[in-house]
Amino acid sequence: MLTLLFCASAELSAQDFKIENGQFLLKGKPIQFICGEMHYPRVPQEYWRDRIRRAKAMGINTISTYVFWNIHERRPGEFDFKGQADLAKFIRICGEEGMHVVLRPGPYVQKEKDMVWRSDNEAFLKACRRYIMRLGKEVASLCVTKGGPILLVQVENEYGSYSNDKVYLGKLRDMIREAGFDVPLITCDGSGQMPNGYLEGVLPTVNGAVGEEVIHTIDRFHKGGPYFVAEFYPAWFDVWGKAHSRRDYRNPAEQLDWMLGHNVSVSMYMMHGGTNFSYTNGANTSYGYEPQPTSYDYDAPLGEYGNATPKYHAFREVIQKHLPEGETLPDVPALNPISTFPAVTLTQQAPLSAAFTRRIQNERPLTMEDADMDFGYIHYETTLPAAAKGTLVIKELRDYGVVSVNGKIVGSLDRRHRQNKIDVDIPAGGKLEILVENVGRVNYGPDLLNNLKGITEKVTLGGKPLTGWTTTPLPLYASVANKGEAAKQLKKAFANITEDNLSTTAPTFYRGTFELASHRQVLGRRPAAHALRARALGEEGQERNHCARPRAHRPPQHRRPARAHSRLSRRG
Repeated sequence: MLTLLFCASAELSAQDFKIENGQFLLKGKPIQFICGEMHYPRVPQEYWRDRIRRAKAMGINTISTYVFWNIHERRPGEFDFKGQADLAKFIRICGEEGMHVVLRPGPYVQKEKDMVWRSDNEAFLKACRRYIMRLGKEVASLCVTKGGPILLVQVENEYGSYSNDKVYLGKLRDMIREAGFDVPLITCDGSGQMPNGYLEGVLPTVNGAVGEEVIHTIDRFHKGGPYFVAEFYPAWFDVWGKAHSRRDYRNPAEQLDWMLGHNVSVSMYMMHGGTNFSYTNGANTSYGYEPQPTSYDYDAPLGEYGNATPKYHAFREVIQKHLPEGETLPDVPALNPISTFPAVTLTQQAPLSAAFTRRIQNERPLTMEDADMDFGYIHYETTLPAAAKGTLVIKELRDYGVVSVNGKIVGSLDRRHRQNKIDVDIPAGGKLEILVENVGRVNYGPDLLNNLKGITEKVTLGGKPLTGWTTTPLPLYASVANKGEAAKQLKKAFANITEDNLSTTAPTFYRGTFELASHRQVLGRRPAAHALRARALGEEGQERNHCARPRAHRPPQHRRPARAHSRLSRRG
């Protein structure tokens, strides 16, 4: 068995790739995939090539990546494939670095009105088609049949854990073909879900299986292979509020050794996790509501900032053992320069209301989806004509709420702890405000269908519904918050903090500055000729403004507001 690790040239010529006699064949020669999962939106584009080279030095010959529909089409019909969303550039870099690519375009997205998603539903399939066809225009020319590095394309994602609509899967398969992806297609499911997710004519791969289970599972649907573990888990994701997930490398290294020795192709989920920028984290509900943090380190072989871990070196040793005689792996690149910066003093503040622009009047509080927003915060307020005292209940709060009366915080409610009620005392003419944070959309299992955010049902006080609400969307992620009228208002509203005006009783924006000596300290580039002055840089090179929770109710560690990418699998 020949394990192909690297391409002979930087640019792949058009090649013949097929599945035949239980093997993957590239130019007529068997190839065993040693994949590493790496997601382009979770890695700053300045580091794409660096991380790919580090994966290559570990022995990876293929990069596997999801395609993030909601990154590319945040609003229907408005596509973005530039900058951090430049998928074609990421794929080309993979090819230039001698890597093959497994493309995983999904799709699945958030719940929409009049749309039964991930099913044979006309409205959903119309949206899917618009996305898939545009994706084809962007990257189908990078398939191996046209000289690019894409060898396999996945249909849906762990669909067997959700449903068993074969008509839907078949239509999606046909769309992918029509969009120009003329390479072999695969599905991926856990061994128990494969009966639901398997599609005739598409190669099944298995997630999470190890040892003989890999062969037994795939043989049920595709006798004789090829055998491919599309998601091998040498580690796992973190859960917000719990200790960092860690898994010792020894047992996964033994499992990897077995697979490579038995001609099983494998993809490590994750090879390099990176970071969920712009609030794009996820959540699970298998054991209650459990959001994941914005870090996606995953205890992966290559750590969040590109550091080679003991797991990396252990896997590298295993892969080296299975190389053809005489072949060696490239040297591991030296760690990029790392810099610290001094403690940031927050010197300015602005009230939350400085970001208010679009104000929606309605009898009931609107969900985020009703207010045409995806993630961030949403603010609700109503005025009570008569005095009221009793228990305030927010039915189906999603996910974290700060409650204020006449501008003063009186408490907070957290979905993680199943909190939905608080005692309040509101005077006549008093203003009740509720600021709600989307902490992460559920991304796996049946609760995908139960994913609205904000106040999703009603608010009662003393058992009586409260009406007459003003709902204010606050999508505070950088690409929105740093543009438009809200950004202008916010910049004007900031004032220096003094002992007299320091706000400690209401949600507030704070701002501080720090200095770095050079660009090299940020991105590992050559030193700049001048000093870089940064204002608490956010994910997209903009100011980072912190909307503070009240100190008494703040979680045990700081976390940016969070949002799930709904197209992801259960890893978040």
